[in-house]
Amino acid sequence: CGGAAFFDLSIETGALIAGVAISTFPYNLDVIAKVVNIRDFFITLFFVSLGMQIPNPLDNLSILSIAAVASLFLVVSRFLSVFPVLYYLKNGLRVSLLTSINLAQVSEFSLVIASLGLAAGHITDYTLSVIIFVFVITSIASTYMINYSDGIQKSLARLLKRLGLKE
Repeated sequence: CGGAAFFDLSIETGALIAGVAISTFPYNLDVIAKVVNIRDFFITLFFVSLGMQIPNPLDNLSILSIAAVASLFLVVSRFLSVFPVLYYLKNGLRVSLLTSINLAQVSEFSLVIASLGLAAGHITDYTLSVIIFVFVITSIASTYMINYSDGIQKSLARLLKRLGLKE
């Protein structure tokens, strides 16, 4: 991290480079075993601090409505962007649809990026709140979508077969 500061890079970039360098050492499992508890503690602190920034959605219902529209857009866009690529790579309807279903959520990493954007002044508290609620909505929805993915896939496959796509 100090070397990164010397080259006018951020401390985070230095930590990333240091982590990659340590992972290549033969003793990387020993280092990971010693660091895992500290890592989990700081991850917990990060998400708790992020959770404390969430406003009450009943105070401003526009946050929930925008988050619902963005969540719907996210799910539909995953199907429109992932499915055609996998289908035309000859993976078939089942694999293409199941992959689209399993990717229909926002990752935790987006919360990290959004909080960094808030700290840098690139986004507002309102935008961060929308992103957090999109994360919550898609996480809950994707849990059920993955649980019932076989039935969803079969229904969508029947519809796509009627439209002329082959298995």
